[in-house]
Amino acid sequence: MSSDKALYTASIGTNGSYSKPISIESSLDEYITLINTNRVITIDVESSIVDEYKRRSQKEPASPMTPGIPTQNQSKPNITLSDCLKCFTKKEVLSDDDLWRCPKCKDFKKASKKLDLWLLPKVLIIQLKRFSYTRYFRDKIDLLVDCPIRDLDLSPFVLNSAEKSNAKYDLIAVSNHSGYLGGGHYTAYAKNSTDRKWHSFNDSFVSDASESSIIGEEAYVLIYQKQE
Repeated sequence: MSSDKALYTASIGTNGSYSKPISIESSLDEYITLINTNRVITIDVESSIVDEYKRRSQKEPASPMTPGIPTQNQSKPNITLSDCLKCFTKKEVLSDDDLWRCPKCKDFKKASKKLDLWLLPKVLIIQLKRFSYTRYFRDKIDLLVDCPIRDLDLSPFVLNSAEKSNAKYDLIAVSNHSGYLGGGHYTAYAKNSTDRKWHSFNDSFVSDASESSIIGEEAYVLIYQKQE
């Protein structure tokens, strides 16, 4: 793949009347954000890159988690908040970019990390990852995460035995994000502490909300309160 030609060469035109060539060395997504729908981008890719992409596409089957238009055979996985907490607290082996030097043998070793809970707060704020960024693309994650309205139990995830006896939470508010990366809108659900009813907040509009509508694919930030 030794060539004097740039791997990617792109030109951006606005309303079809202006075009400016841009030389891109690595990832197109790191340099250009396509927000204005009136912009047109044309990409000339080095032939060796195209061949490599075709080879990998034929070798690796498409994953149902790959962003794009789902086929009829693809179904969204059933994910619970407990699954997210298990993933958050599991042991992770870091890549070769994060090697550490052993003080005894002086060799570089693979490192691992693990996050655990020790003290539980009165108010717990959980942010779900709704925006995915890679070297090649950005995407909005709209998977439904099944989150409990009442009795969220964190006792399996806390190491401090003194905290396990009082580790249940109730949901009191949800922040939602609708739309995509280029533009979106935020709304919220909140539970009234006096009448214990749920309400929907959309800009200056407030209305009653049913408990069954609180958790959906747009849920972004969850606010839980520890049970007394």
